[in-house]
Amino acid sequence: MYRQHLQTSNTMTKYKDNLFEIQKQANDEDFKQQQEQLKKKKEYDQKRRKLKEDCEAKVAQMFSEVEAARSKKVESAEDKKIALESQLNEHIGTLAELNERQSVLTDRKEEVNKKIKIKEAKLLALRNEKQELADNQREFEGRIYKQSL
Repeated sequence: MYRQHLQTSNTMTKYKDNLFEIQKQANDEDFKQQQEQLKKKKEYDQKRRKLKEDCEAKVAQMFSEVEAARSKKVESAEDKKIALESQLNEHIGTLAELNERQSVLTDRKEEVNKKIKIKEAKLLALRNEKQELADNQREFEGRIYKQSL
């Protein structure tokens, strides 16, 4: 019986050892799977972080490109504004100069018209005087003719 008990005890020890070995292998397998899952999670997190950084970099680059284009357009618009203001000032100066010339010409025209009226009045007076002289000459010639008869 002792032998039987010893054999049963040895068998039980073998079973326990086998069970322990199987549990150890199962634990090792679980550990490996957990390590692989952890590794995959780290890789996934790294890829995700990398994609996020790339995306942020692209957004920053696009923002800077848009800002540069906007800045260039604003600068171009300001240059056009300055050019148009310069042209406007030139035209205002030209217009003021033309208005001044027109005023001078209007004054000259008025002076010339006054001189013309004075000369026309003198001419009319001279015509009247000439007519009077012609009338006097005819009257004088008529008297001479009458006296010669």
